[in-house]
Amino acid sequence: MQPPAIHWVMVCKFIAAAALIGISSLSPALAAEPAEGLPVREIRIHGLRYTRESLVRNQLTSRVGEPYSRETIARDRERLDRLAVFSSIQIEPEAAGGAVVIHIRIAETSRWMPFPAFSVVEENGVSVGAGLKTAGIFGRAISASFDARLGGQQEIEFLLDSPWGLRDKTWFGGEIHARSRTNELDHFPEKALEGEARGGFQFGPSLRLGGRFEFLTVRADTPEATLSDKRTESTPGLGLIAAYDTRDLWSDTHRGWQNVVTVTRYGGFLGGPANFSKTVVDIRRYQPLAKKHTLAVFSFSTFQSGEVGVDIPIYRDFHLGGTNSIRGWSDLSARVGKNQLINTVEYRYDLVKPKSFRVFGANFYAGLKLAVFGDTGSAWDEGSQFSRNFIGGGGVGLRLIVPFIQMIRVDLAFGESGKGLVPHFGIREKAFYHPRRVR
Repeated sequence: MQPPAIHWVMVCKFIAAAALIGISSLSPALAAEPAEGLPVREIRIHGLRYTRESLVRNQLTSRVGEPYSRETIARDRERLDRLAVFSSIQIEPEAAGGAVVIHIRIAETSRWMPFPAFSVVEENGVSVGAGLKTAGIFGRAISASFDARLGGQQEIEFLLDSPWGLRDKTWFGGEIHARSRTNELDHFPEKALEGEARGGFQFGPSLRLGGRFEFLTVRADTPEATLSDKRTESTPGLGLIAAYDTRDLWSDTHRGWQNVVTVTRYGGFLGGPANFSKTVVDIRRYQPLAKKHTLAVFSFSTFQSGEVGVDIPIYRDFHLGGTNSIRGWSDLSARVGKNQLINTVEYRYDLVKPKSFRVFGANFYAGLKLAVFGDTGSAWDEGSQFSRNFIGGGGVGLRLIVPFIQMIRVDLAFGESGKGLVPHFGIREKAFYHPRRVR
C-alpha cells in the first residue's frame, strides 16, 4: 500500500502533465471586425420572444454614440449570460459607413421547461423525479423552479432567485425543501422542512449586501436526535449576507471570483431550543491559464459556537468524505465536527466548448471538460483536532456542461487507505453542496 504522501505526488504529477497539454494562445480578432474606436450607431436585438427588450438593453455596457471596443462586447456577453435565460448569445459588430452597428442574436430557453429532476447525495444516494422551471417571470429573468423526487430520499424543492442585473438596486431569493429520509449519519428517520429567504441591496454589477432568514423544522422518532427531547423542533436563524461575484460566464466559467460570507444567529429571541452562531466563508476563484485551460480553486469554511448536543442539534454538525466534499473517500463520516474546512483545486480542459442546439423546438446547450483535481479538508470540535482530522484525495474526471443544473460530474479518485480508486457521480459544481446540510 502506498503512503498518502505518494498519492499526493501522483496527483501533482497528473495536474502538471495535464496543464501542459494543448495550451494555446488566445484567438486573434476576426479580420472582418470593425476597427476599435468607431462610434456605435445602433444596437439591434434579434430573437426575443418573452424577455423584455428593455431588460436586455439594461445589461449592456455598449452605448449608442460611444466608441466600439472588443472589451465592451465581451462584457456585454458576460452580463447577458448572467440572466440565465438564453441558450445562445451571439454579438456581431458590423461596419456601417464610418460607424458600427451591433447585432445581438439571442436564442431563449423555453419559458416553461419541464425537466427530469435528480439529485445525488453521499448519504442517501440517487433520487429521481420531475420538475418545472422558468427563467422569465414577468419578462425580467426572475428564475423559479419546482420539482419532486423519489428514491434515496423523498424531496419537494422550490427555488426562486432574481438576476444579477447590471443596473439593479435590489435583489431577492429563497428556497424551500421538504424532505423525508433516513438520516444515516445520526441514525434516525427524519422528516424536515427547511428553507431560506434572503434579499437586500446591490451595489454595482458585482456586490450584494443584505439579510437572511433561515428555518429548519425536524421531526425525529428518536428523542435523542433533538435538543428538546421532543419529536419535532425548530431552529430558526437570522443573519447578514455579503456576496461578491465577478465571474465571466456563469454557464461556463473561465475567470473571476464567486465569494459569499454569512453570519447567522440561532435561538434567543427567535425561539427554539438551539443557541449558537454560525459564520460561513465561501471563496471560489476561477483562474484562466490559457484559452481552453482553467484552474478552479475553492475554499469553504464554517465556524459554529456552542456544543453539539447541547446548543447545536446533532443534525447540524458536519461530516466529510465523498462525492460532494472530499473525493477519494467512500464514507461521509470520515471526519465529523461542528466546524469544517473544505479546499479544492481543480484543473479543467475544454474538450468540447458548449454549443447550442434544438430538441423538439426547445433550445439547449452542452459542452464537455476534462478535470484533474485534489481535495483536502477537516471537521473538528476542538482546535487540537483540526490538523489531526485532516484528510485528502485526488483524481481525474469529466464535466458535462448543461442548462439548469450547470454541470454533471463523473470522477475517479483515491485518498482513503485501502480503498483504491473510488468512483463518484455528482450533479452541479461540487462547491454548490459545501453549504448544504444534506450533501
